[in-house]
This record gives sequence, structure tokens and C-alpha cells, in this order.
Amino acid sequence: MGKHFSRGPNMKCSKLSLCVSTVIAAACVLFACTHNPATGKKEFAPFMPSTGQQVSLGLKAAPEFERQSGGRITNPVVQNYVNSVGQRIVAVIPPNERRDFRFSFTVVNDKIINAFALPGGPIYITRGLLYKLETEADLAFILGHEVGHVVAQHSARQMSKQTEMQLLIAGAGMLAGDSQGGQTAVELGKFAGGMYLLKYGRDEESQADTLGLKYIVSAGYDPQASIAVMKVLQSATSGSSKGNDWFATHPNPGNRLESLNNQIRRNYPQTINNPKFVTNREAFSQNVLRQRAEVDGPVRQFEELLVSINAD
Repeated sequence: MGKHFSRGPNMKCSKLSLCVSTVIAAACVLFACTHNPATGKKEFAPFMPSTGQQVSLGLKAAPEFERQSGGRITNPVVQNYVNSVGQRIVAVIPPNERRDFRFSFTVVNDKIINAFALPGGPIYITRGLLYKLETEADLAFILGHEVGHVVAQHSARQMSKQTEMQLLIAGAGMLAGDSQGGQTAVELGKFAGGMYLLKYGRDEESQADTLGLKYIVSAGYDPQASIAVMKVLQSATSGSSKGNDWFATHPNPGNRLESLNNQIRRNYPQTINNPKFVTNREAFSQNVLRQRAEVDGPVRQFEELLVSINAD
């Protein structure tokens, strides 16, 4: 009698593992070197979401993100002003970098110091950070930096890494005969994805700084605002991190300040002490700082109400 080979779970796992490996290999061949027009670099991101997919992801994530961030501030003067500054930045982005991203700029009612970009274009700044700034140029750099994350597709690249890791974990588990390889892949994939999305690395922050600097100069702002912003962040975070989430998503501003100084001297010497490159301090004061009481009043009342409810 001929010998019969088992076609049980191990055979199925091996076949599935082979399929996973084949998918990864094919993706690597097809997309191993994608050119990023914003950074000018070739990048390995075999599972990079398309521009349309990134926009869709950002729009779907925005409502929950806003809810968790205290919602939008209700003052239309502040919201419209911040969005107008952001759109001024968007207007100078080269078309090959801008692509079909859908940019929006929103102030959320959170007292922590942070700014954040969702995939595809929704960009947020907290009132906590907004009120630490002094000029429109400061605001422009914060928004330009977050725009830089979007056009450089940093979140999308993290998604690609997450997908790649999940497939590799699944393939490795199945190849080892792990009967729970799929579940293991899901759990480890979630963990890995969370780690990738925790904060941007130094290279990504440096790229966003460089792009933000380029955009504000193109928009006619004084690039010294980038230095002012880094000093504000350093001052706000010295001594205590309470109420400050900036370091949870951004590396320490110290080293970045020196890099920005060097870039200004090297790449934008024409802007130094040049009145053509503006800060628009008065416009910022009128549209943000003088509106603060109107924004903070209802917020304080709400926070006091929560305290009284919790005390009962």
C-alpha cells in the first residue's frame, strides 16, 4: 500500500504561511522603492495606503478624535482665523507634494499642549498650545509642521509597517505550526501598531520641521518663528510634564532648535532681519488672545460643574 501523507492543520498552516510570504515578497518587489516627493527620498513601504485611502481614514477618525480632545472650541473667530492661517500654508505647497490631501485646521478644547495630524489632512491644535504662542508666524510653523507630517505620509508609513509586521508574525507563527498563529498575529500586531503610532521618530520630526520651515518661508512668514516655538515648548515643559502631551507625540525640542537655526542660516539667509517676512503679531493678538476670555469662560464653567458633580 502506498504511504499516505497527512493533510491536517500543519499542512494548511504551511500553505497559508507560503501564501503570506508570497504576498509580502510580491509587494516588496512591486513597491520596494517608492519616491516621496515631499522628502525627496526613496522609501520602503510595501503596504502604503493610497492618498484617497489616507483621506478616508482621516475623515472617519476625526469625529472620535475631536470627542476625546474635548470637542471643537465654539468661537468662530478663532476657528476661522486658525483655518485661514493653515490654508495660507496649504496654498504654497507644491502640487506634487500636496496631492489630493484634504486639509482642515481645527482648535480643540483641550488644555494640554499639543498639535496633531490625522492621515489625509485633518490637523488639530489644542487651545493649551494655541494660547502659549505669541504671533501668527508661530501658529503658521506649528500648522506647517503638522502639514509636513501629512505630505511626508508619516502616518501612512506607520500603517505600512504595521501591516507588514502583522503578516510576518502570522507567517512565522504558521510556519512554526502554531495552531493559534492567526490570533497571535492579531494580538502582536495590535501591540506593534500601537508602538509605531505612539510617537514619530527623530527622522520624521526632522522632516516635518524642514517642511514646515520651507512652507512658512514660501508663505511669507519670518522663519525665526520656528525658534520661538521651540523655546515656548521648552519653557512649557521644563520642570513638570503635567498637563503636557507634547513629549508623548514629539521628541524633545532642544536638539531641533539648533537644527532649525542652522537651516535658517544656510537655506534662508534672505529672510534674516528682512521685514518682508512677517510675524503678524497684532493679527494673532486680535483673533486669538483677545478672544480667549470668550473661549475660556464656558470651559471653566464646565470644568467647575464637573468638579462639583464629582464632589457630591
